[in-house]
Amino acid sequence: MTAQVAANAQLVARHDPGVAGHRWLARATSWCLDAIAGLDSAPHAYELLFAVRFLDVVAEADARAAALLEGMARMLPPDGVVPVEGGAPGEALRALDLAPRAEGPARRLFAADVVAAELDRLADGQQPDGGWTVEFASSAPAASLEWRGYATVAAVMALRP
Repeated sequence: MTAQVAANAQLVARHDPGVAGHRWLARATSWCLDAIAGLDSAPHAYELLFAVRFLDVVAEADARAAALLEGMARMLPPDGVVPVEGGAPGEALRALDLAPRAEGPARRLFAADVVAAELDRLADGQQPDGGWTVEFASSAPAASLEWRGYATVAAVMALRP
């Protein structure tokens, strides 16, 4: 989870010197790089997601992160579908979950045809009311609605030209 929070903080830091210079961000970034470097096999799907997303952001300015990101390719299936062990039946993370930023270096971990197919799949998943749903079980109906909003924003961001 630290990797996901640090990735978001790194994105904010590009526009906010207070975040960029904060001691927590430097420590969290270093910790994440060390933890990811220590992976010798593919972690749980969500840990993999957080690691790839973190490296996707940091690799643009950090050579060590760029090398680690390239190394993550060996942990990703060619079709970009990572089953979630212990998740809902059929739950999986997909290429656009792992690499949602079109301009991010993580997109290069997936073949162009995989990304194109996932973009089509995502577009086809839009519901009649304009939103998107999630493929995992929520703990309560209210949580389902909250995650649906998150999924909709993520889909719109991934599909924008």
